Amino acid sequence: MKKIESVILSMVMIISLIAVAPESTEAAVIGKVTVSIEKLTIGQGLFGEPAQITIYSGDTVKSVIDRYMNTNSYNYLYSNVDGWYLTAVQNGDASGVANIPDVIANIPETFQLTYYGDDKLTHVRSYSAPSSNKNLGNKDTALGEGDYGVMSGWVFTVNNRAVFSGGTFNKEDGNPATDPTVRNLYKGADKVSVKNGDVIRVMFTVFGYGADVGIDTYADTGIKKISLADKTELLRTVSDINAKKSYWTVYPNVKSAYDQAVSVISSYNPSQSVIGSATTQLRNAMKSPQNPAVGAAKIYTAKNVKGSKIKITAYKMTGITGYQIRYGNNKKLKNKKKKKWKAVSVRTRKRIYTTKKIKNIKKKRTYVKIRAYRIVNGKYVYGKWTGVKKVKMKK
Repeated sequence: MKKIESVILSMVMIISLIAVAPESTEAAVIGKVTVSIEKLTIGQGLFGEPAQITIYSGDTVKSVIDRYMNTNSYNYLYSNVDGWYLTAVQNGDASGVANIPDVIANIPETFQLTYYGDDKLTHVRSYSAPSSNKNLGNKDTALGEGDYGVMSGWVFTVNNRAVFSGGTFNKEDGNPATDPTVRNLYKGADKVSVKNGDVIRVMFTVFGYGADVGIDTYADTGIKKISLADKTELLRTVSDINAKKSYWTVYPNVKSAYDQAVSVISSYNPSQSVIGSATTQLRNAMKSPQNPAVGAAKIYTAKNVKGSKIKITAYKMTGITGYQIRYGNNKKLKNKKKKKWKAVSVRTRKRIYTTKKIKNIKKKRTYVKIRAYRIVNGKYVYGKWTGVKKVKMKK
């Protein structure tokens, strides 16, 4: 009997432990990835600049895109047919004008779709690359599938590589109203895992279901890809700046290299050497950021006021935080106990400043000099000192 009671008691304890067990913790942070949204094939540069997105255990390209869009308050449409696909970005095409690069417009290959018509005969439709002057246009401000070309839509790469579904296009379609879509070729974004350091490029394609953004779809489309240089490292470096943009761009050399880098990633087909140079320049600038120049201050007036004090007025300056003032009873503005030399340094954000009482004045003469300063990321950066100005003391 006691044995049975002991077993029952043990079971109750186990059930109690289960009942009070805490809920599973949230997924662990495993790093960051870089995400960009690009409209280079229609000559509209970037829709979303490279940004760092925190990722958690179990994240996929889909969840990363969701997080990126929500962080930036972008509205978008998607489909879950055969996996998750981005189908349109709202307000992604405010201009409604496509400036399609000539290298795309001049693709010689065509895509052919064979289908059976209502007349029960076999028909073949051929699609050639669109151009700036010859394309389907866009009926609204959203940018999505079917805009500017029948083979258009959003595709993505991870570290400059596309992930294919393993399926192929059905080029014999019994329904002539149904065209093959981008989603037929690529693995759904919800099925592609991500890891720390990945660079995800979400790109709009107008021809070849990605052949125009450097993805090899030849086996499915018969269209040769355009060989584009790899921007992965440059995108990752730009995202490092964007993560702390106000910090980094205050440095002139970083700002200049950053602007050049953004120009390169916004270009459809820069060379690998141009991309590499932009990457190197930006990284080097980040390693050795140069403080912004602080202009030379000038003293407008320096007058004696009652109480053996000096009232200093500086000329107005822009782009500075304030002024440093050094004043005292000796021309060298130094401190020496034996000679009773006394000098004081103060910082003020005001252009007009009155000193404290100056002691041990000799021959009714005091001295002052100033320089401007600027606080750059918590550090003081100074301009040049003015010459020492003599002030006669009468009060």
